[in-house]
Amino acid sequence: MTDVERKPFYYGKLLASMAKADKRLLNIEDVEAVSILERLFPNNAKEAIAAYHADKNVFWLAESGHCFAASMIELPTSEKIEILRALWTVAACDGEIHCDEEEFMEKATRQMMATPELCLEARKAVG
Repeated sequence: MTDVERKPFYYGKLLASMAKADKRLLNIEDVEAVSILERLFPNNAKEAIAAYHADKNVFWLAESGHCFAASMIELPTSEKIEILRALWTVAACDGEIHCDEEEFMEKATRQMMATPELCLEARKAVG
């Protein structure tokens, strides 16, 4: 798999991990995650969404799913902000950000070697 092919796959895995980070999976999180993947990957949405759906019910990934963020170390800052913003959007779409979701974001931020300031900037963009 090339880097171009991996990116939608890993985004799908990361969004699935965030959707279940608070140990529950809500329909609104499914809708939001799929919408984000369709927007980010208009040409590869099918693969990204398949990766999301394959993992959304695998709850052990909520504990280690942030490891997929390590595949994004080489991304430019603008793309790191994009995925951090997408993750925060899924976290916030149910009207609250759970402490487990915040913990997941801290781990994912470290894994992708993004700064805490980038993470905070992405969170503020979401609201």
